[in-house]
Amino acid sequence: ASNSEGTAFGSVVSFTTSDVPVATTQAATLLTSTSTTLNGAVNPMGNAAYGYFRYNTTDPGFCNDSFGMRLPASSASDLFVGAGSTPVTYSLGISGLTPATTYYYCALGRNSYGTSVGALLSFTTSATLPALTTNSASLLTGNTAQLNGTANPDGAATAGWFRYATTNPGSCDDTFGTRTPATGGTSLGSGSSAVAYEQSISGLPAGTTYYYCAIAQNSVGIAFASMLSFTTADQPTVATTDASSITNTAAQLNGSANPNHAATTGWFRYSTTDPVTCNDTFGTRAPSTSSSDTDIGSGSTDTGYGQLITSLTPATTYYYCAIGRNNYGTRFGTVLSFTTLASYTLTVNFGGSGGNKVNSTSPDQNIDCLKGNSSGCSASYAFGTQVRLLATSDWKSKFTLWSGDYNSSENPGMVTVTTDMTVTANFDLNNKAKLLQSDTPEASIQDACDAAADGDTILAQDYFFNEPQGVTLGKPTAKTITIKGGYKLDDTNYNTITGMTTVSGPVTIHGGQLIVERLNIK
Repeated sequence: ASNSEGTAFGSVVSFTTSDVPVATTQAATLLTSTSTTLNGAVNPMGNAAYGYFRYNTTDPGFCNDSFGMRLPASSASDLFVGAGSTPVTYSLGISGLTPATTYYYCALGRNSYGTSVGALLSFTTSATLPALTTNSASLLTGNTAQLNGTANPDGAATAGWFRYATTNPGSCDDTFGTRTPATGGTSLGSGSSAVAYEQSISGLPAGTTYYYCAIAQNSVGIAFASMLSFTTADQPTVATTDASSITNTAAQLNGSANPNHAATTGWFRYSTTDPVTCNDTFGTRAPSTSSSDTDIGSGSTDTGYGQLITSLTPATTYYYCAIGRNNYGTRFGTVLSFTTLASYTLTVNFGGSGGNKVNSTSPDQNIDCLKGNSSGCSASYAFGTQVRLLATSDWKSKFTLWSGDYNSSENPGMVTVTTDMTVTANFDLNNKAKLLQSDTPEASIQDACDAAADGDTILAQDYFFNEPQGVTLGKPTAKTITIKGGYKLDDTNYNTITGMTTVSGPVTIHGGQLIVERLNIK
């Protein structure tokens, strides 16, 4: 500045115009097999700036803002580094990385003037022990098995093998029992996903339990999976269990068998003589032929099976046992016994002036009894059996009640057999007509006509008379009869007229005369 006295000068200072920030990529730190911390720095260049990163397992050649994955994923979460003019460091951690894998990354900075990128650097995650699982053994026979396992190499070249023994070591190691294969192992690669592997073993004794585990090794070390066990196939394990559904003539024999990993079938033997110990020769075989034996499968758990036997003798003790067989032999259950129930006779007869038939509808149809014919009127049942009896009337009768050793008016009736029993089915004639002169009830128009004398009158109720052969009058002797119908149903006094009487035809008059009132003939 100057005036009349002269010119004065101030001190020299400097300033820098705002610009795109300057980003610098720094070495990653805190590196593990699955995580690390990315580091960088940004000079804001005098304008509010933010820092972030990009990373990927594929080398992009140089840093840019489009390759791989962004960290953080959203720009709203970028790290603020101020508005100064000197570099500001920042860091972000990442996890979920793949072991033994190289990642490429770089730092980026942005402000209102643009975005800058740092140099492209890389890091490699460390390898880890294989992730290992012992799986269930398969393809079991009496002397062979296949051991199975799964291993994730976790990025390092890995080989897998097994150890097995008949003694449980408690936990897996690489010293117990037998190694298979004896040297080396199955190559499982160096990927990052689970790889299944297996090893067949042979020369094993039948019915023997083995303990085994999967083992795998990579550059980091040896990994051991949990212990499992298997049992080689053997003869079935057989047990005889209590008989069921016992009646006077039948029973269900029951047993169970463990196939012990071999296809197994089962059957029974029974007799009225105690064999003491089970064998496949005593008594009767059930079923009678091996082709009908029960298929129990080839698993390793107890499986129940049964066989119904019939035609047994009532009140008799039977001895039986379960038997099972597979390719490795036959085994026998213990001998058990049961006693069939006593058998009692249920007899049906008829009472009253009517009738027709009685038959059983459950548990069988063994009673089929027709009045006047004793055939089919009795059957044998075990104690406690409930027999449903159905009484059926003929066209002139009606069922009234059961009597004797069972008393009820219900039809059908349920008789519980507890001893030898006799049950009477009582039927009355279904009288719907009468002779006026003698006051005699009749069950049909034909019966009334046959009983009527010349000049008699028949009174009939308001009812349908189902005459199977029709009605015949005047044979062999001609006579005159009057039929007055339509009297109130079930009114034995015949005092009230309510309608018409109907008779199924035909009505045939051979001699004499028929006079009718309120009578329909169909």
